[in-house]
Amino acid sequence: MKNLKNILFLFLILIISFITCISTARAQQRLLNDEDLDKEPVFIFLAEALKNPTKVYKLNLSRQQLKEIPKEIYQFVNLQRIDLSYNNISEIPKEIGLLKNLQSLDLTKNKIKELPATISLLTHLDEFLMGNNLLQKIPDSMFKLKRLTLLELENNKIPQKELTKLQRAMPKCEIIYE
Repeated sequence: MKNLKNILFLFLILIISFITCISTARAQQRLLNDEDLDKEPVFIFLAEALKNPTKVYKLNLSRQQLKEIPKEIYQFVNLQRIDLSYNNISEIPKEIGLLKNLQSLDLTKNKIKELPATISLLTHLDEFLMGNNLLQKIPDSMFKLKRLTLLELENNKIPQKELTKLQRAMPKCEIIYE
C-alpha cells in the first residue's frame, strides 16, 4: 500500500511537471503587433541572439555569405521577421514551418530553386520576398497563406502560367514578378 502511494505521488509530480513545461512553452510564444514589434531590437549576430532565444523577434542575417539557413533559428519561437537576403542559400529546409510566428521572410538574392510544402505552415506570414532566385514553380501549398499581402518574385524563372494561377488564387496579395 505504501509503495502504491509513493508511485501515485511520483506520477502526480510528473503530470504537474509536464503541464508546467507545456504552459511555459506556450507562454513564451508571443505574436507582437506592429507597434510593439518595431520597438524590439534587430539581432544581426546569431551568437548574440542565441543568448536569449525567446527574446528574438527580429533577425537580420543578410550579406553573411550563408550557404544554408542556420538550424539554430528554429530555437527562436517568437521570431516574426527574418532577413536572409544576399546570401548563397540554395534550399529552404522543411523545418521553416516551425517558425509559426513569422510575419516577414526575406530571401531575396539567393540561389533557391524551390519552396517546400511546409511554407504553408507560416500562417502569420504577410510579406514574402523571393526576388532574384532560381524558382521555377510555386507549390500549391502557398495558396494557404491567407494573410500574405506581398509576394515578391521578380527575376525568377516562373512561367507566366504559374504566375497567373497564383494571382487568381491570391487576389488580395500584391504579387511582384517583373
